[in-house]
Amino acid sequence: MVTLTTWPWWVLLPLSLVVVLGLTFGAKRLLTHLFGADSGSAVTTAGPLMTGFGALFAFLSAFVIATEWSTQTTADAAVAREAAASARLAWASTAAGVGTDAVQGQLDEYLTRTIDVEWGEMGDGQPVTATESEPWRRLEQTTRVQAPATGVAAPSTTEMLSALDDLASARRERLDLSSRALPVPLFVILGLSGLALCVNAAVLTIPHSPRTTVVAATIIVVVALDLGLVLVLGAPFRGTLTASPDLLRGVQDGLRAGFFRL
Repeated sequence: MVTLTTWPWWVLLPLSLVVVLGLTFGAKRLLTHLFGADSGSAVTTAGPLMTGFGALFAFLSAFVIATEWSTQTTADAAVAREAAASARLAWASTAAGVGTDAVQGQLDEYLTRTIDVEWGEMGDGQPVTATESEPWRRLEQTTRVQAPATGVAAPSTTEMLSALDDLASARRERLDLSSRALPVPLFVILGLSGLALCVNAAVLTIPHSPRTTVVAATIIVVVALDLGLVLVLGAPFRGTLTASPDLLRGVQDGLRAGFFRL
């Protein structure tokens, strides 16, 4: 499942369509062969089942897509909080008595590794590797040494440590979300319900009615695209639709341009 979610949408959607079409028409041919002369009764039975199968697939697909979209939104929010905490720490480091260059230098190193290295590790499904961040350890040590240094006002110390804590919290949430993937059992159940709907619709086309053929084809395309969309949304840091590090990059650019200076 991790491999599938890393593929781009323009591969997943056509692949999903091909797989669903192949399985559906393969099942239709098998059922036609099994029923033989009794195909009429199969069509009669398939008709009333369409409502039940359609409702089941609609409910499951809506639930899964909403869940995965919520995860994607949460990942974007975590990155935004991490960027906001980084900016707060950068400004807090300009307080009197604080070694601004030391703190901002370590923050720049942390952001560089996060953007250039960690994002790739998370995209490869290796969030555990991303936690082993030496720049993060040095940033935390430097900030905790500088914040209570002699001559630093208590409000400045509080603001620096608060920003550092918020940064740590957002970072942990991001790494936790990057380790999540679409649950295989949930996708299997969704796929089976969609396949049941498609096969049932295909059975209705056994008499080769143009009207039922168009309806069945439409259902198959919708089911295939739904399954493909679920895979596209299956991981917030992999594939086509992913959380972007642009907000973090903006903070880093501000550090290098001297924006966070009094």
